[in-house]
Amino acid sequence: MVGVVRYIGRVDFQSRWTKWRPPGCLSHRRFRPYFFRYESVILWPLQGASVNFRPCIDLRGGRVVQIVGGSLRDGATPATNFETGRLPADYARMYRADILPAGHVIMLGPGNETAALSALSAYPGGLRVGGGIGPVNAHRYLDAGASHVIVTSYVFRDGRVDTERLDRMVRSVDRERLVLDLSCRRRGGAYLVVTD
Repeated sequence: MVGVVRYIGRVDFQSRWTKWRPPGCLSHRRFRPYFFRYESVILWPLQGASVNFRPCIDLRGGRVVQIVGGSLRDGATPATNFETGRLPADYARMYRADILPAGHVIMLGPGNETAALSALSAYPGGLRVGGGIGPVNAHRYLDAGASHVIVTSYVFRDGRVDTERLDRMVRSVDRERLVLDLSCRRRGGAYLVVTD
């Protein structure tokens, strides 16, 4: 897992970069001090953790948003935790500058293609893209700079994996550049893959 903080000022760390921690974590006598100004995201490994930080750009109507889980339904206005006027490409450039790879650009509904393409071109090879992806349009996003395409609804139908559609995606997109999204929700005592 990666710890993330925003910090400006002094950072003390051991001579081996894999061991450094933010100030105050351990005695300064055990550390060789280094001083620099850093105005962005600082990452450090958390001991014993196995999860990586993955940035995400969710798009709705061409704008960067954070939708409340489960509130995105046909015909209803979704509840939003966060919405910004900043361009998706601004976030992609920030993730690129902070060396945060394997992020996602997720298109939540129609009208997001131009915004997604701008983010992908701002961080070529650093972002994956999902939302309405199928064999017909997958290469458009890969050619624009996506490292992978993410599919859910196209492959999962009626609660099952449609192997014919999955084979079609694999033939269209090299399997190393294909991600199956298992967005799950708990219902009763079981977790179900959520589509559409």
